Amino acid sequence: MGFWCNARVVLSLLRVSFVAKPSDTVATINRALGSGKNLILTPGIYQLDQSIQVTRPDSVVLGLGFPTLIPENGIVSMTVASAQGMMVAGLIFDAGPTNSLALLQWEKRPRAQ
Repeated sequence: MGFWCNARVVLSLLRVSFVAKPSDTVATINRALGSGKNLILTPGIYQLDQSIQVTRPDSVVLGLGFPTLIPENGIVSMTVASAQGMMVAGLIFDAGPTNSLALLQWEKRPRAQ
């Protein structure tokens, strides 16, 4: 019984997620994130020509098989907004041939006054 319950949870997550392959462009990935999808990155090396932008509250970015993100031209591989409930897990951030200021940029939440 427990297996079927877990399978239903996985299937519901997949319905609201974009499953990316290393051949997908960052523009395609960002469009999917912008349309409200979560992101699942499959194994492989992702050569990034622009930053992956995670901006929607409660977004999930999950790497399966430790996908590797490599930035080109000194960009930041991924930026995550300071929204509530953001989750990023299972990724490798590797340096590119040009130094980047950061590989993962997680915006700070403003402090309550």
